[in-house]
Amino acid sequence: MIDLLGNVYSSRPGKKGLERPMVELLDLGTPGDTRCIFRKLVRAADKLYALGSYRKIFRREGPDHWVDLASEGRGVPLPADVETSNYSDMDFGFRDLAAFAENDMYAVGGSGDVWHFNGQGWQQCAFPSNALLETVCCGGDGAVYITDLHGSVWTGRGNQWQLRVKGNIDPGYQPEDAVWFKGRLYLGCRSGGLLTLEGDSLLSLGEVGQFLPPPPWLCGRLDVSPCGEFMLTAGPRGACLLDSEGWHWLFDIDDLCCDIA
Repeated sequence: MIDLLGNVYSSRPGKKGLERPMVELLDLGTPGDTRCIFRKLVRAADKLYALGSYRKIFRREGPDHWVDLASEGRGVPLPADVETSNYSDMDFGFRDLAAFAENDMYAVGGSGDVWHFNGQGWQQCAFPSNALLETVCCGGDGAVYITDLHGSVWTGRGNQWQLRVKGNIDPGYQPEDAVWFKGRLYLGCRSGGLLTLEGDSLLSLGEVGQFLPPPPWLCGRLDVSPCGEFMLTAGPRGACLLDSEGWHWLFDIDDLCCDIA
């Protein structure tokens, strides 16, 4: 886990607790004498990445060991006039990253800020919207799925994108995680709730006849196990796990409080 300022907490066999803050390990400076704000941790192509403001990406190599991709010559460039022009932090990514492989990754965020890594370097993709982008998912069908602040969904690759769903979700309830699980795109929304792409529509899980979905307060954030057999969702008050047999209620804060009492 990581917070906005780069404080890291890890839990691994034999040890769990706070690690050294990122600011003690790396140069986190950004244009305008500001400091990188961390927005998300993602697992992509069997590696863990921390995503920060001004297109910064850091790869985890182990406890207290992070690598700034820029130090390897694989950083994502900024405009040449970034220091002198009136850019906002909202103009740039990143908020999410996904990968088909280590040499085929996509990162998104900011105002239509979409980039592709081909193993040698990053290229900015011609994206047909300047909407504030939130999530990206590399689907098992070979397509890339991108969502924005209002829940619109684009599909495509490289410089070819089409609007699949026009979103009408209020800010504050938008998708903040996107995963591919068992042949289907799932979106986890802020403030709880899960959606899935069905044709050209976003539907709740109950609308597509799936297992009875968990309540919103137990879902929202999403992750899929490396083996691809389990999908975990966690919300403001608990967590649930989906497998081939259905949803399993892992815990609810209310239950824990009752047990303590």
